[in-house]
Parts: sequence; C-alpha cells; structure tokens
Amino acid sequence: MHPTHKRFVSRGVIALSTLVLLGLAACGGSGGGSGSGGGDGEETDNGSASGAVSLVAKEFEFSPTDISVEGSSFTVELVNEGAIEHDFSVEGTDVKVFAKASETATGEVELDPGTYTFFCSIAGHREGGMEGTLTVEG
Repeated sequence: MHPTHKRFVSRGVIALSTLVLLGLAACGGSGGGSGSGGGDGEETDNGSASGAVSLVAKEFEFSPTDISVEGSSFTVELVNEGAIEHDFSVEGTDVKVFAKASETATGEVELDPGTYTFFCSIAGHREGGMEGTLTVEG
C-alpha cells in the first residue's frame, strides 16, 4: 500500500476557481493550488517540491490522458465540462477527486514516484475510455 493519501475537495465556479483557490491558499485554507497543469514544481515552507496538474473530464474522456508531475505531493484540479458527474481516481490507491457536472474540484495528492493509471470510477466510465497515465517524478 502506498503512503497515506490525502484528499480535500472544494467546489467553485470554473471561471473563478483559480482565484478562489489562490485566496484560500493565502488565508491558509486547504484547497490551495493553481490549476496551471504540467507539474511545474514550487518550493513549500518545508522545502519539499509540490506541483499542480489540471485536467478536463467530459463524456467519456479525460484531457490530457498523459500527466507528469514533479514531487510526490501535488494538487489535482478536475474541471468537469460534462453533463454528468466524474472523478479522478488512481488505481491501487484511495486517491479520489470528485466533481459534479459542470463544476471544478481540487484535491491534494501524495504518491510515491512511479507510473500510475488514473481513471473515472463512475460505473461504465472507465470502460467507455476514461483513463490515462500519471507519472510522478522525483
């Protein structure tokens, strides 16, 4: 089993989600992280690397389907552009970020370096093609 995994989910309006998240981070809230994507690392107070990834979910696909992130602790922003609920789950872990239709959700994730399969765990979604590859580096 992988180390303890954390999950904090917050919801907001897509157009304002980044501003809200930055505001929460400035105030010490738990939903911090920008949806910049791509895994750009930034130093935290304790010197560990953290990053952020952003992906879009809609019926029945993720975009992008290949994600890389630097550091074992990072923020996932799930932008649900679909008409039904979707989630970001990581195979073999308890990681799950859930977003209702037309909403954005974020979650803090901690994983060991390696390659993982991510998918939507809503019944039939993975089978319909909602999965991809997550590479955690460093």
